[in-house]
Amino acid sequence: MNVGKESSPVANHNEPRSHRMKRITSSYLPLIALVVIFVFMGIFLFSYDQYPIDDDWSYIKAAETFHNTGEMKFTPWTAMSLVFQIWWGTGFTKLFGYSIEVLRLSTLAISFAGLIFIYLLLFELGFGWRNSFLAVLLLLFNPFSFPLNFTFFTDHFFISLLFIATYFYYRAFKDNREFLLVIASLVTSASILVRQNGILIAAAAVIYLILYERSLARIIKRTLLIVLLPLIALLVFTYWFNAVHGPTSEYIRQIEELASNLRKPHLLLAKIIWRPFLMLEFLGFCLLPLSFGLLPAWKVLFSKQNHFFILFFCLAGTLCYLLLSHIGLYPTSVDLWLNGFRFAYISEYGFRDAFHIMFFFYTLLDFLSLASIVYLIYLVIAYRATMRKTFASASPSFFILLVGVVQVVFLLVTMYKFSRYYLVLIPFFIMPLLAVARCATVRTKTFLVLLLGYALLSFVVTQDVLSWNQCKWELAQSLLNKGISPRKISAGFAWDAWHCSQYSLDHPYEISRQNGDVPWWIEKLTPVIDPCYLISNSPVPTGFEVMRYFETDRYAVVDAAEYVSRFYLRNMKVYALERLPSAEQTRRGEDAINLLNNLKGASFRGEASAGEVRLLSIEMGGITKSAWLQPVDSTVSFRVRLPYGRCRLSGGMGMMPSCWDKEGDGVLYKITVSDNLFENVFSVPGDAGIAQMKNFLRPRSIFLAPHTYFLAFIDPKQNHAERSWQDISLDLSRFAGKVIDISFEVSGGPRNDNRYDEALWGNPVIEGY
Repeated sequence: MNVGKESSPVANHNEPRSHRMKRITSSYLPLIALVVIFVFMGIFLFSYDQYPIDDDWSYIKAAETFHNTGEMKFTPWTAMSLVFQIWWGTGFTKLFGYSIEVLRLSTLAISFAGLIFIYLLLFELGFGWRNSFLAVLLLLFNPFSFPLNFTFFTDHFFISLLFIATYFYYRAFKDNREFLLVIASLVTSASILVRQNGILIAAAAVIYLILYERSLARIIKRTLLIVLLPLIALLVFTYWFNAVHGPTSEYIRQIEELASNLRKPHLLLAKIIWRPFLMLEFLGFCLLPLSFGLLPAWKVLFSKQNHFFILFFCLAGTLCYLLLSHIGLYPTSVDLWLNGFRFAYISEYGFRDAFHIMFFFYTLLDFLSLASIVYLIYLVIAYRATMRKTFASASPSFFILLVGVVQVVFLLVTMYKFSRYYLVLIPFFIMPLLAVARCATVRTKTFLVLLLGYALLSFVVTQDVLSWNQCKWELAQSLLNKGISPRKISAGFAWDAWHCSQYSLDHPYEISRQNGDVPWWIEKLTPVIDPCYLISNSPVPTGFEVMRYFETDRYAVVDAAEYVSRFYLRNMKVYALERLPSAEQTRRGEDAINLLNNLKGASFRGEASAGEVRLLSIEMGGITKSAWLQPVDSTVSFRVRLPYGRCRLSGGMGMMPSCWDKEGDGVLYKITVSDNLFENVFSVPGDAGIAQMKNFLRPRSIFLAPHTYFLAFIDPKQNHAERSWQDISLDLSRFAGKVIDISFEVSGGPRNDNRYDEALWGNPVIEGY
């Protein structure tokens, strides 16, 4: 075979037998150390009563269904292929009995296997057992990655399979062993059954063959060995998922987003330009112990001959920080991904204490991350010749970098902002840096101190996540024990979806009316929830900076529970809040905007057009209102400037009386509000206007969807109580004085039966009060 062949770093037959045996024995010490570390991680895992965390509720639910029934059934939230992960987790639950702890034990097991093969791969590349082991510890204790070991997320499953497959492909190319290609293809097939993009591993192997294999016959033969099994796995899964199981709503949404990227290449280009900043800052943080460990000693660093370099380094770091932070080329990935930094810091409801102090902590981490990546880029440029030698283009080691390049391209064009997907890139970036370390001395003490800091931070944030999550679920469970329906409780995305997503699918007619900034998961996954009770980090039910959940409702504390946080070094509280009866609002304002009079200036989308949206006067339940008639699957939008001070939207909704006794399955009414408009940039004078402009010009503002501010379902065909005007009073005070797009959207019922679905919006008026 003409693909470059490398000599194994362990195959030195001229060295004395005693030295060789000592070296081989030393190379296995890291494996023993990893076993010990993972045993302690297992003990840590089982010290908690485990509950779903964020997305893994969906994967746990699928594994639970498969364990109990043998049926592979995904929730609507699942977009990943997930099949191998469920098989793997079920193997553990069949051996040890079903529990969430056992499913997460299976995550620890495959994470351990992945690190073993990363270590073997680094050792094969000739980096020595010490450097290879330290690199593996850096991967293990990465604060972005470490908490995921105690979840049932797909990340460690995919990363482990990715590098196991890469290891076998590398050995197959290096040793000319076709049997190893088959093993690599099997592992690649398993990765495809975790995330569909696992097919890119095989694609990278085929590209490598085409570039460096000269025999056409061998290219064809080995290409078949590489792609046949993965391609079969992908095609069979795709057929089963679409034709037998049925595509999930999240899968359809992601496919539609990909299609939208193709239809709007300018937005795709904006994302592609922006994402490298996210990736670089993320990698700078994850590789910080190594990058700072590669710094020269302080005396050398501040010597006269290095003054120019120091000035350049500080200037580059300062400029990157100021430009990226204030112009806003990215939202920092350090506090974007919901791991221990942010996940338990701000839950879906309620800010914690020390808000400004924590943002200072994040800002410090951001600056160190930027400084780290600037220095790493300098090292890559300075030692590019060394890296070329280590990863020569015709050598099997180049194949490893090719796999990394393919993953980078995939992340650039598909994923929007989820920095945990960038975890796959870290080992690919560590390898060139280890090659640099052959020339630039690694200051071991600095590296180990920073690595110890990473390990400590990873432990405390993981403890914080698990303790907070357990406390939250137990407090919500105490409400259930009092006989309160789960559909009256909202404890955040994972809890709500776990308890109510299936019920929402089975009872679509019970969609609850929502006022205020409706959380996305309630709108899309659990619309039957009517949150009379909230589980919050604060007695005041606030949310993220860009969301204010249920701000028109008031809540009082009815219960609270404490847990110990080693991250905050004190006890923290979680609160159960009960909604109070809303005060009657009777005083009408003077400065009113009658939207019926503005209908000619409205914009229409979907099935609606200016000719189809008609003005009528309709009597229902003894009350006559002026209204517009709107066909389903359409949106009518108005751009208006709201009054200064308190203001609200008042009006009514209903269905045409002529539709009540005819076919159809009701109408879903939705009102969305967006203030992300250029008109607002210049609406506030002075400093406030400058701040507004900075916010508006952040690239992420391009992708902000309007907030769903009202949601209701009406079906007078089955519910005779809805054969009248249904009053609306929607507080818009948070947007007071701003220009907004307010949109009225109507869509079909749960069966998408749009026959005789004629929706009415009665006398909608925006008024001060």
